[in-house]
Amino acid sequence: MLKSDFYRDCYMQTGWIPMQPLMRPVALGDVCQIHHGYFQPLMNIDQIDLVEPVAQSNLIPLNPIDWRINRGVQQTFCSHEEYTSEARPLDEQTLAIRTKQALLFNQAGSYMFYGDQPGCNLLLNWNQIKQDTTLKLTQSHFSFRDIYVVTGVASMSHWALAIAGEAKAQLEMTASTDTTDQFLLFSHASAKAELCRDIATYERSHSEKAYFFQAKKMVLSDEMHDKYLLRLLENQNDFSRRAVANWFNSNLLNLIRSNEQNLTSTISFFDWVDASLDDVERLLR
Repeated sequence: MLKSDFYRDCYMQTGWIPMQPLMRPVALGDVCQIHHGYFQPLMNIDQIDLVEPVAQSNLIPLNPIDWRINRGVQQTFCSHEEYTSEARPLDEQTLAIRTKQALLFNQAGSYMFYGDQPGCNLLLNWNQIKQDTTLKLTQSHFSFRDIYVVTGVASMSHWALAIAGEAKAQLEMTASTDTTDQFLLFSHASAKAELCRDIATYERSHSEKAYFFQAKKMVLSDEMHDKYLLRLLENQNDFSRRAVANWFNSNLLNLIRSNEQNLTSTISFFDWVDASLDDVERLLR
């Protein structure tokens, strides 16, 4: 997957996971699953009759420096030139400056991303609604075992992304600005691509938002995790060594028996952890 390095680096540098595609909206409280490389919203916790309503923050500005991300991209050429604007009458024409830059992408999957004026909204009362959410998503309303709940959404309207499809891919562009900053040139509103050689993805927008998320993932609680591991070890006669090893690397939620969970016990069965690089890797499979 050509976007793999972008996904990993974006999470490591910003703490946010990109939506696929970037312009696909996601909202605070969305209940999601990962299917075939997509973070798929199924519903929102607003729809499951929580006792306490969801509380969210106002828009929080994020550090724009964090959203200048690239891997394996070099600016090999940058120059200014003066030109006469033909959009005005002849007697009003003045000289303007535009800048041309050339970008070289070293490998397939090398990329450049820039997002301007990023901001986020956060779910403020997760700890207060966590148990109610668990009960209704796993027992009283639904019987989910593999789900995420979105607790943060970051977005920006001005952004650009380019990803190389082959080694030594090239992107040449001009923009009506005098800056030599490769990120600002790359995402400038007037930027025009004059050459795209072996570029697999070139997306940019100055109106449609790009979305990124943070989420809580439902897991087996530590108490139940230890219980099921012990059950496996005590019943090794029923499993080959390879089978036991496979269970250690699988989701132990699959070992829950139908008669072990009820409205009273469900809270002790489950816990929630922050989505992490492991979950980014799930998206990339």
